[in-house]
Amino acid sequence: RSDCDVTSLIDKESYKRTKIKSGSYANFPSGEAFVTPEGIKGTAIGDVVINVDQSYVIPEKRPIILEFTEKGYKVLKAPLKIKKAMVKERKEAWQKIKDLEKSKALPKDIINIYKKSFWKVGEFSINTNPKAKLCNYLIVNEKIARMIHIALGLGYEPDRKTTYHWDIVINSPRQKLDIYGVDKKR
Repeated sequence: RSDCDVTSLIDKESYKRTKIKSGSYANFPSGEAFVTPEGIKGTAIGDVVINVDQSYVIPEKRPIILEFTEKGYKVLKAPLKIKKAMVKERKEAWQKIKDLEKSKALPKDIINIYKKSFWKVGEFSINTNPKAKLCNYLIVNEKIARMIHIALGLGYEPDRKTTYHWDIVINSPRQKLDIYGVDKKR
């Protein structure tokens, strides 16, 4: 049993105009503030959990180490099982883009966005839910207060779409973060 009740109300007038069933999708529990970053530079250490083809708890002594540049990201170090899953999933995701391109299932400009975003960070999120605890569900883990998460691949903006999205939860009190806006001000 939960400590809250949730009811979805669908605005019939909005549905008639847009054909979108508002309220039919949700991300529970709540507890994150996210953006699609223009870029990330430096190094990140994924030390809690990653979701590739499934959720993996990252061994404390063997974190995922990522390097970020203007071109995108590079995995410097990761537990072998996780690294193999990343290589396999990334290969399949790239093949999907190639298949979509070959079949002309999507316009060329969309395919180009998929390619351009492939090695980018799609999400930077501050986790804020004080009741969320580490468990087997990424949807909960990515909300644990005092942590952050980044997602490799697909972002939320229309110009940051691609064929995969991997969330990596980071225990942020253990790490140094310098966050700048687009105007380079802290």
